[in-house]
Amino acid sequence: MVVARTIRMKEMRPGTDVMKEPTPAYLALSDGSIGRGPYRVRADDNGFIITGNEVDPQLPAIAFLGDSFVESMFAHESERFVSLVERQLEIDGQRFQCLNGGYSGSTALQLLTLLLNKIYPALGPHGIVVWFGTHSDADSLFGDGAYWNNNRVSANILSNAIPGNPAIPGGNQAHAAVLRSAIHVARTFKIRLLLATTPHRIADFETDHVLRSKFKNDRARFELTSSRRASYNETIREVAADTGVGVLDCAKSLDGDPAYFYDELHLNGLGQAVCGRALTLMLQKEIKRRNWHQTPGDGGPSSSEGFAELPTSEKLLQADLTRISGSGQQ
Repeated sequence: MVVARTIRMKEMRPGTDVMKEPTPAYLALSDGSIGRGPYRVRADDNGFIITGNEVDPQLPAIAFLGDSFVESMFAHESERFVSLVERQLEIDGQRFQCLNGGYSGSTALQLLTLLLNKIYPALGPHGIVVWFGTHSDADSLFGDGAYWNNNRVSANILSNAIPGNPAIPGGNQAHAAVLRSAIHVARTFKIRLLLATTPHRIADFETDHVLRSKFKNDRARFELTSSRRASYNETIREVAADTGVGVLDCAKSLDGDPAYFYDELHLNGLGQAVCGRALTLMLQKEIKRRNWHQTPGDGGPSSSEGFAELPTSEKLLQADLTRISGSGQQ
């Protein structure tokens, strides 16, 4: 039987409206700071996860791309960090709509597919995109064909994918090449691209139940994976510095503090609030200094590095933290 092959576009199915609950096995790998749910997951007609905020659809858009870290399936709709940024971000009176394009298992190469085939037609020229490093790359970068593999989860071609040529470089070399390609695409199509590092849990392997469970008490595997995760983020910083692209260093802001994560990679309610606050301030700075909040010009760097504090940001943060504490993360 002849089967047509298609390029994969990882996104939430448009029109999705489901209630999700973590399985007992999933909960067993957590530190208990995640509730049983259920958690509502909705997607709009373009496959972006709905934030739960009432916003004017004519506002300038910021699209957030990444894997399950950005998706944040097991957080309540209004408590996901993309939703928090949407409520908090205001620059000289300008508000923004925030589009959650996270999807579990996405790789950097799959984000590149999204950037060109979904994000650009949705936002048009001068749309702002925040590209988070994808920890899902761990399943691709060090195997046969790197990103171009036949892994069921990470393959870019659906139906009969064939691993890429053995000469294809893998590891951080492949990651950097995809990042540079994304930057080239963004500049060609006048997309306003920012790179973001992705935090992960950092703790003592000997005493941290989450890490020992995740890696089945295999210290060598844990150390290898941790070093690779750190190197992904360092590659993002290096490429951003080399190309002049802004970087939102969430990994540095959260510093791997276990209090912010319910497992190795995903944020609990407190982590969502802290990440949302940090992103709001970093976005404010980057957008302000590039004048992206004003005219739809080419968005070149501004000579002004100053930025104003959000007038109500602390109140918004406290309100979010209070609501999270009161909800008990159920």
